[in-house]
Amino acid sequence: MSYVISKNGKSKVFHRKSCMYVNQIRYCNKCTRKNDFKDFVIMGYRPCKYCFSLGYKYDCEIKGIDNFIGDANIKHMLIGDDLIILTEVGYWKINYSSEHTAFVLYHGNFYPDDENPERYITSEFHLQEDAGHSQTLMKFIKYIKSHDDFRLRQLNNIDNYPRKTLKEKKQYKRIKKKYDYFIMANTLRLISAKQKIKTDKRACVG
Repeated sequence: MSYVISKNGKSKVFHRKSCMYVNQIRYCNKCTRKNDFKDFVIMGYRPCKYCFSLGYKYDCEIKGIDNFIGDANIKHMLIGDDLIILTEVGYWKINYSSEHTAFVLYHGNFYPDDENPERYITSEFHLQEDAGHSQTLMKFIKYIKSHDDFRLRQLNNIDNYPRKTLKEKKQYKRIKKKYDYFIMANTLRLISAKQKIKTDKRACVG
């Protein structure tokens, strides 16, 4: 990928070619290089805080994200510096790590609650280490869909899960616990949605 730098710039910042600050670099100093992201960091450059921000990337990638998701039951919302992803069975958060100079993915250990968005910020989550780091949001969106599609298939086929060996029994017990939690979460979600409808109706009548 190509990035833009100022040959005589003292700040040693590199930009995406679409960054609005590229236009502020004098033509004689403007230089486009095809070095890898890590190469610039090794050379002492730092990524532009504007064009490497999550909000900027979200605006650039949102059409591609929506096209990829299609009719799948996946929601995404930008809250502060975090991109929140909600699926039927999981909560995820993407943010930019200055330590890794890349986007990183976090997983929340609970099921989504559409009526309580503050939960997405205050709840505990862990780094999804096997997802690695990324310069694009789409990589993580694809990872999330694949991960949670597999989990959903497990939950929906819980009755057919093998339970002959000790290992299979332990695995079944672990998945059954998630299944029970999943059913409970969906039930509470439906109750909450019905209560909201009743409240809205009363407000309209009043």
